[in-house]
Amino acid sequence: MTIVPVTFRFPVHLAPAARNVSVIGSFNGWNPDAHRMRRATDEEWAISVYLPPGRAVYLFCVDGAMCLDPEDEGRLPNGWGSEYSVRHVVAGEALRDQHRTPLRRFSEQAVAMVGRTR
Repeated sequence: MTIVPVTFRFPVHLAPAARNVSVIGSFNGWNPDAHRMRRATDEEWAISVYLPPGRAVYLFCVDGAMCLDPEDEGRLPNGWGSEYSVRHVVAGEALRDQHRTPLRRFSEQAVAMVGRTR
């Protein structure tokens, strides 16, 4: 079975006082203790979860309150009058994420270097 690392990110500005953020979904039995996120930067909480390719249905649990992902790839009615976030997991997602970080890091380094040369 193929599994893919999928990074979930939750913006800090949506809940600046949050103490616990986790991603919950069908992939972990909706258990808020299964995939607790870490505050990766001052701007986001993050976690990578290994999932099989297909549709992942999920929410963020922020100090016990359920939140949709503002960056999701779609929404699915949940039958209780609200929705779940949806992420489409593809086998190439790991490769896509691997290319994002080094490019962002390179851009930040380039900006810093340009600033020093002036």
